[in-house]
Amino acid sequence: MTSRAPRGRTFGTSVVDLQTHQVLDLLADRTTDTSAAWMATHPEIELVSRDRGGDYAAAARKAVPQATQTADRCHLAKNLTEAAALTLARCREAMRKQSEAASRRAVPQEARKALTASKKAFSLPTWKPTPDAYAERARLSRRAQRYDR
Repeated sequence: MTSRAPRGRTFGTSVVDLQTHQVLDLLADRTTDTSAAWMATHPEIELVSRDRGGDYAAAARKAVPQATQTADRCHLAKNLTEAAALTLARCREAMRKQSEAASRRAVPQEARKALTASKKAFSLPTWKPTPDAYAERARLSRRAQRYDR
């Protein structure tokens, strides 16, 4: 496995029994060969919970092909978060339009007229000065990021 560690840092592998939560071994690196060698000495392995990298998957396929592979909880949550973010980003505009349409339907005509009248009495320019262009761009950028989330 190729490690993308910053200069001067070395990553290893911790092998944990997920039923007992006990650390079984610490391996010196993250290479496929090292992981496969350790797994080959433990043919009783039935389930491999791993990160999303392909190197651990290759090690498990090579050393314990009978084992079922799954992503660990952290990476399952990360997968779900990324998939939800992509899905919501794709339909953000449609959701916004739907929300606006629903809010327009929810406000009765009389209340809408009252709101329009009150907007004239308390206009935004008299209540709050217009922000400069930089601040407005920053605000809109944060708003878009919030809506994307």
